[in-house]
Amino acid sequence: MGDPLFTDLVAAMDQHSVHFAAVVLGRSDQFAKAFVILSLCIDKGMDQIDVLTSGVFQGFRGVARSANVQDVHKSQVTWEPGSTSRLNDLCTGTAAVEGRGCFGVDRNTATQDINVLMSNELFGERITLFDLKLAKNVRFKNRRITVGVDIFNVFNSDAITGYNNDYILPENLAAGEENPWGTPTSLVSPRFVQFSLQMNF
Repeated sequence: MGDPLFTDLVAAMDQHSVHFAAVVLGRSDQFAKAFVILSLCIDKGMDQIDVLTSGVFQGFRGVARSANVQDVHKSQVTWEPGSTSRLNDLCTGTAAVEGRGCFGVDRNTATQDINVLMSNELFGERITLFDLKLAKNVRFKNRRITVGVDIFNVFNSDAITGYNNDYILPENLAAGEENPWGTPTSLVSPRFVQFSLQMNF
């Protein structure tokens, strides 16, 4: 992932005491973020009211997937030429009855889980999130009250963040059993709202 490109865009309008500032924090191959702040100040004589609006956008490539084939028997494996000598190694332990060519450093297991996908070969769906914050400052007599609301996952994305990566060979499935591979195991947190109240004096 390359270093994010930072671009700062700042503009101010003094007329009518209106101020605007925008900051784009960066973008890369892996993710993109944008953060925008809008500050509106209205001078009303004795009292001053500040309204703050901020948003955070995040976009991520989906999680890396794998396909771990379960319980592959040694009889289903074709060894690479450099490893064919293992075919003649005696099985040990409880797998001794399997004869020769078992898995493991101690040659003590006749089955093995094997990931049949290359690293970074398959990814899940892209994850896109947008958060929003609204707050109002009310100032009076050297005091300030801030009332705010935070809305997380504004568009209520249900993107998948985790998958079942275990693939069971069809011949090893029980009658009527479905292969669990690819079943979602976790999602992004649903939209929720948080309220806040702060007083400074």
